[in-house]
Amino acid sequence: AALIDGAEVQNYRPIARAPRKRRYPVSSAQQRMWIMAQEDSAMAYHIPVALSLAGEVDEERLSAAFIKLIARHESLRTSFSLSGGKLWQSVRKSVPFSLGKASCKRAQISRTLKGLMRPFDLAAAPLFRAHLVDIEEGGRVLFLQIHHCVGDKQSLRIMLEDLMDFYAGKTPPPREIDYADYAIWQRESLLTEAMERQRQFWKEALSGELP
Repeated sequence: AALIDGAEVQNYRPIARAPRKRRYPVSSAQQRMWIMAQEDSAMAYHIPVALSLAGEVDEERLSAAFIKLIARHESLRTSFSLSGGKLWQSVRKSVPFSLGKASCKRAQISRTLKGLMRPFDLAAAPLFRAHLVDIEEGGRVLFLQIHHCVGDKQSLRIMLEDLMDFYAGKTPPPREIDYADYAIWQRESLLTEAMERQRQFWKEALSGELP
């Protein structure tokens, strides 16, 4: 109880939708990922997802669903560039997209999917690709690639749910914020008094001779 009574009250800062601009600051995670991507293997930070599709697939409807998905998610229209010694993310109003096609025997699926992977140019959106792979013995695989700078497994799950809604002719609820809004919120949070007190605390705690 004494600990609770003496605890500092933290003011929660909700993430608000920022005015839309030509470019935005990046989050600390994006900056770290971008730096590592310059040094490591070109495809080390790709996230590949292979989905086995059952039943008939309407390719035109699937392609249209992807176009709606890209329009809905700013991350799928985001690229990165250096300016003034800082890394920025830019969101384009639209980006080119085409649903890729491939075919193979079932025993060759792994090799075929690996062959579809290509490095992304982080300065050119979209940092996302989709291929529809026909299996000669029957069936299809939807193969997706996204760069970790613009997505992770959780965001991919959300995007896939939206994609299924669009394919089914449904319209998902409007998005309240996008990742750029979080990046701005994070950068502003680093400038608050509470964050400065935390920095000062750790400076003092780690000052002097370390064990």
